Amino acid sequence: TSCACLFSNPFEVIKTRMQVQGEQGAQIRAFRNSFHAFYTIAKNEGIYGIQRGLGPAIGYQLCMNGTRLGSYGPIKRLIGASEQNSFYFLRTVIAGASSGALSALVGSPFFLVKVRLQTQASGATLAVGTQHGYNNLSFIGTLRKIIYEEGITGLYRGVTSGMLRVSVGSAAQLSSYDFIRRELGKFEYLQQNEFISRCASAFAAGFVVVTFMNPFDVIATRMYNQKVGERYASNMDCLAQVWRTEGPRGYMKGWIAHYARLGPHTILTFIFWEQAKIIASKYGY
Repeated sequence: TSCACLFSNPFEVIKTRMQVQGEQGAQIRAFRNSFHAFYTIAKNEGIYGIQRGLGPAIGYQLCMNGTRLGSYGPIKRLIGASEQNSFYFLRTVIAGASSGALSALVGSPFFLVKVRLQTQASGATLAVGTQHGYNNLSFIGTLRKIIYEEGITGLYRGVTSGMLRVSVGSAAQLSSYDFIRRELGKFEYLQQNEFISRCASAFAAGFVVVTFMNPFDVIATRMYNQKVGERYASNMDCLAQVWRTEGPRGYMKGWIAHYARLGPHTILTFIFWEQAKIIASKYGY
């Protein structure tokens, strides 16, 4: 998962900037679309600009996905989510949401730093969203600055929006993957070709999770990026302001870049996860 960040982080930078562009009706339009954003950032800011926030992004993936995937199975067993029990799909949704919320709490400081670094513009690129002046700071330097200016609690600013974001995404991703795998398992060809079944299930789950998660991702990005009390009083206030100033399309900002990052990431994650489970079962885990 962390290695995949090297390839997926540029799309995360693009997605983040697209999501803060035009907030609260701001007229600055630095990017026409995700493709133009990639071209503009790469041209004006170079490899550093297109890979902003790579360190905290890797840290976040390690904490978030490690906790999420590691706790999903135990939570499923705890609430009795097995194919023999009733309401199996609903139970997998609950397990996915619970593991997602827990993982977002654990990884929140990394996500905060990642978002704030990735919104920082330099060179000839027009700035969109709140600018914190972290351009010349490292991951550790940014952490120190946040703690100095906002205290330890500042590292968890926006955490409720992050928990909502990941709980929705995790519930959609893990439950849809489980459901699709189970349905595809009814076909004899896919029973004999497990790898194809896993790839197809993960591909479909990636589309589901991005579509369900994107509105909450927009909210989380803006809540994490704002200065104390600068723009939004709460998650609901942010949700309402997006609707008033940008309409329903505002909730789907950055969808293409989001899928470009999370689609392949979902496929690789589930392939490695399934393989890890096979290896672990051989050793009695």
